[in-house]
Amino acid sequence: MAEQLRARFEHRLRDLSGHVDRRHERRDAAARRLWLEVVAAQRREAIRLRDQGVINEEVLYRIERELDLEELWLGVED
Repeated sequence: MAEQLRARFEHRLRDLSGHVDRRHERRDAAARRLWLEVVAAQRREAIRLRDQGVINEEVLYRIERELDLEELWLGVED
């Protein structure tokens, strides 16, 4: 009887672990998507500032380089 209860408990723990892992994966994916949106907004703003003459091409290039690196860190291939 004790062995059956232990087996049931271990099975439930595995199921719950999988559920928690999936929740973390979904949360991590949502956070990644949100962060990519922030990077895209920063890129658009930097281009807008360049277009308005607030920053020059060199500054835009540096900003875009940092944003590119951030996208690489987040796993974007484009």
